[in-house]
Amino acid sequence: MSVAVDLRVHTEPKFRKHWLERRRATVALLMLTPALFATLGSPSPLVLHSGWGLLANVLGWLLFLSGAALRFWATLYVGGRKGDALVDSGPYSITRNPLYLGSILIALSCGCFLHSATLLAAMIPAGVMYLWFTLQSEARRLREKHGSRYDDYCRRVPMLWPDWRQWQSEATLEVDLHCLHIEAFRALRWLSVPLVTIVVMQLRTASWWPVWFNVP
Repeated sequence: MSVAVDLRVHTEPKFRKHWLERRRATVALLMLTPALFATLGSPSPLVLHSGWGLLANVLGWLLFLSGAALRFWATLYVGGRKGDALVDSGPYSITRNPLYLGSILIALSCGCFLHSATLLAAMIPAGVMYLWFTLQSEARRLREKHGSRYDDYCRRVPMLWPDWRQWQSEATLEVDLHCLHIEAFRALRWLSVPLVTIVVMQLRTASWWPVWFNVP
């Protein structure tokens, strides 16, 4: 009696990533470079210590602190499980992507700190490109893993802008301290955002600072 053995290895099909998906961060930075260069080579459209200048700085701090707090809050719920578990409580009950929403707020704070409408405008196409490929990739992976549960989650919870009416959370929460520490160190690096931009704004008022453009 002979026994036939199938030695072929069966693997799940893997999706080929678009080149923009693999290089999305690099492409986004390249898209922002001309606007950043034009901003740094232009005089500030707002007097640094004027009412409008102070308002721009206050808005920058509000965006920065809100973004940092949102990322830290989301890490409490998803730390160590991102991309695997379907987290639908806490910040993930009001938006499917609180981490990326926090990053957007931090990025927008840069434009406010630099008093640059040009940089803020350039962030729109760069951010849309980055988020499109990132969110599509993550949604595809979660849909493949969780199927109809993820589709139901998408119907209930908006992709980005929070819907507070959907809020729900467990009475207790298990926190991954390792991921929390990583996010805390990232937060320390984020502090360079307001510090560097405020220093640059001070330098732009110096007489020796090069002025090559005149963009808002």
